[in-house]
Amino acid sequence: MSRIVGLQAENVKRLKAIELHPNGSLVVVKGRNGQGKTSLLDAIQMALGGKGAQPAEPIRRGADSAQVVLDLEDMTVERRWTKKGTYLEVRAKDGSKLASPQAVLDKLVGSLSFDPLTFLRLKPAEQLALLRDLVGVNTSDLDAESKRIYDERTIVNREVERLKAQMPEAVNPNVPDEPVSLEALIEEQKTLLAKKPANDSMREEHRRAQEASSVAKKSLERAKAKLDQLLAEAEKARRGLAEAEAELAMTEDLSAELMGEVSNLVDPDLSAVTEKMRALQATNALVQQKHRRRNLAEQIEAKKRESDGLSSQLEGLAAEKEMRITSAKMPVPGLGFSDEGITYNGMAFSQASGAEQLRVSLAMGLASNPKLKVLLIRDGSLLDSESMRLVAEMAAQADAQVWIEVVGTGGPAGVVIEDGEVSEVQPEPKVIEAAGGKVRITEE
Repeated sequence: MSRIVGLQAENVKRLKAIELHPNGSLVVVKGRNGQGKTSLLDAIQMALGGKGAQPAEPIRRGADSAQVVLDLEDMTVERRWTKKGTYLEVRAKDGSKLASPQAVLDKLVGSLSFDPLTFLRLKPAEQLALLRDLVGVNTSDLDAESKRIYDERTIVNREVERLKAQMPEAVNPNVPDEPVSLEALIEEQKTLLAKKPANDSMREEHRRAQEASSVAKKSLERAKAKLDQLLAEAEKARRGLAEAEAELAMTEDLSAELMGEVSNLVDPDLSAVTEKMRALQATNALVQQKHRRRNLAEQIEAKKRESDGLSSQLEGLAAEKEMRITSAKMPVPGLGFSDEGITYNGMAFSQASGAEQLRVSLAMGLASNPKLKVLLIRDGSLLDSESMRLVAEMAAQADAQVWIEVVGTGGPAGVVIEDGEVSEVQPEPKVIEAAGGKVRITEE
């Protein structure tokens, strides 16, 4: 089963009654606009397609029912439409009905059967998905894993930049690797500080002696004044005077003695120790900075190794993906794909010539429909003579059947539709095998 060898259509859309028995690789359906050319191709699609291929008004206006019968060599497809709905029947050549008829047809018809040129109008992502499904190359697992690793590597690289931003400036290489102990200087500082209270105590004792001497002098003066006033108490005053003089002598001696010692007192100089402590603290700060820089450098290096490992995984996944793509059997030599879309001979498919794009689209349509090699092209008027020749050549090479709609009655031979009926069947193109396995088309 590969072609339509017989077609009967009645009251389908604009068609009245048509019967055809095509036998060539190229079936050109011609006629003026509104005469039923499109309805003829629609009748084929409506017969083979499922629910999505049925139009809102399948029956020609004025009629009560419509039907299409397709002879597919080893089976017959009959679809009827009435006001109540549609009915499908598929029979084998021995006349037996096949169960689940639409499921049988769905296995025969490819996604591009009803117009392979729609492939040219698809978005790059849709073309890519269609090609992947067609050749059976599924890289979704690799794509998902690549995205996961790529996202993970992005996070790692951000962590590297964050750690770099925290990296302190390099310190003098003479800075020791470990902090210097302050204990010895602290003990020296404590010893020096312990001497100051003793000095302060002696200064306080000298101050009290001076105050006592001043008080004694005043007492002596009061005693002399009292002596002049109290002659009667002279003896007592003399004793008081003697005591005062003795006390004065004693305090003056003590003051003189303490004066010598006080004059020789020297307070400890803390500046040297303080300066040393300040220098050690500065050194230890540099040591900490050195440690922090070394630790950050180690973290950065570890993150870089992690990033490199993730990059290696991405390269491995890319290689696995490339292997799957290169090992796939493509419909046309030179056809391939990348993450961005389909490629042809190493270039983006959109950059291929019109003939190359047409060749790929037809090959995709034929490859997507390996059992029933029937294609419907609805924009045949947009194809020039060379493109039409290419279509006929590819159809003949693939032993396929291409139905193509053309506006007008000139051009290549074909079936002329007028007012919903066949008005003329022009001679089919003659296929001649040429040298080198190539095919050329001539018109009789």
